[in-house]
Amino acid sequence: GKLKFESGAHRVQRVPKTESQGRIHTSACTVAVLPEPDEQQAIEINPT
Repeated sequence: GKLKFESGAHRVQRVPKTESQGRIHTSACTVAVLPEPDEQQAIEINPT
């Protein structure tokens, strides 16, 4: 679908309003886009 090319590392760099010395803060995340399983592929997990 729409997010199939979004897998991988994403990084945002910004200067917070509270940063008096102008230093850049970096935030990072890793994204994994997986297909939804078909009914036959669905795995049932016993919670006990």
